[in-house]
Amino acid sequence: MQTTLRPGLTARMEYVVPPERTVPNLLPESEQFAPLPPVLATGYMVGIVEWTCQRAIDGHLSDGEQTLGVHVDLSHEAATPVG
Repeated sequence: MQTTLRPGLTARMEYVVPPERTVPNLLPESEQFAPLPPVLATGYMVGIVEWTCQRAIDGHLSDGEQTLGVHVDLSHEAATPVG
């Protein structure tokens, strides 16, 4: 681990929601998800947060090092439509 990897790193990411990242597409085999509105699925949002975290630490890990998330604590308080 490099000495530049410290608490307080930040990153920002903008993401345009495509139709395939909406609730009905989260688990296509789920008949309960199928009729729900086409808004960003919280499950995909977790992946976007992870992606942003990876961007924040980009350049701060030594060769061969990786990260592993062990806890997610977030709120998804408003629907985010496609586009």
